[in-house]
Amino acid sequence: MHREIGSEFFGIPVCEAKNRLFDGAAWFMSGRSALLAIIEELCASKVVKTAALPDWCCESMVQPFLEKGIKVAFYAALEPPSPLQADILLVVDYFGYDQTPVPIGFEGIVIRDTTHSLFTKQYTDAAYSFGSLRKWAGFLTGGYAFGLRHPMSELPHLREFEYLRRDAMAAKLSYLRGERQDKAHLQLFAQAESLLDRGGLYAANENDVYHAQHLDVGALHTARTENAMLLHRYLYEFALFEPSEDTCPLCYPILTPYRDALRRHLIENEIYCPVHWPLAAELCPTEGTRRIYEQELSLVCDQRYGEADMMRIVRTVQEFFEKR
Repeated sequence: MHREIGSEFFGIPVCEAKNRLFDGAAWFMSGRSALLAIIEELCASKVVKTAALPDWCCESMVQPFLEKGIKVAFYAALEPPSPLQADILLVVDYFGYDQTPVPIGFEGIVIRDTTHSLFTKQYTDAAYSFGSLRKWAGFLTGGYAFGLRHPMSELPHLREFEYLRRDAMAAKLSYLRGERQDKAHLQLFAQAESLLDRGGLYAANENDVYHAQHLDVGALHTARTENAMLLHRYLYEFALFEPSEDTCPLCYPILTPYRDALRRHLIENEIYCPVHWPLAAELCPTEGTRRIYEQELSLVCDQRYGEADMMRIVRTVQEFFEKR
């Protein structure tokens, strides 16, 4: 058995009862595909020339706007909002903790990326919202969008992407069980991501839609909240946000100027924590946001793990700083 923590998911916590979170959702292969569908609908109904995005975001959120010829400007993330002039405002809530308000008086179209906040809060201040469930559990696809007036039917499936992720999840599970020693799943996941980077509009996997509608939200929320609170008890001095029982965290983000060295130390101990996000070429962040890009590390706290795993993360982080 391999005692790896983190990296890609391979299972989905489901229950018999159907949740109501996704009533009215349109389904896509990815969050990026869902965002592109929203942008295409807007461009078909009105002139859209400009969009304002937070200067802390994933490059995949920038590209759909650029693909449609929309000029993108950036506003400072995690700072009090100021009046903005743009046809579209993209708002992001980070990790389930930060709730970003829409600036008072904004007259354009508001789009919310609810990938991180889906299980923490439901919003009514946006014309559209979208996100990706692949960040939360072992979905092959899992992009969703709300607010589409003319949902697209008969979108093609990118089956190669689905098959690669399915095979990668199976290979990872075999590795963790000790049934194989190679890490072939890493290459398979990478191949799938390269297909995703091409963009385009594709449908979600049919089983993913069913699993999303039967996702055990209560179990997911409880496990993640308890894990994040435990990490915070010991690592609060590094915290970017403070968790609470009311939040369902995507992860537990910390800030440290030794981020890259700490990440390597965690990897050496088979703990794999992502960075949110690599700095996109299009971005010119504020000084405060640049610090986040350079120092942020997302500690894993999801439903696959319990108290023993969280304490292993705590001890490994503490061990790193004790040696400095």
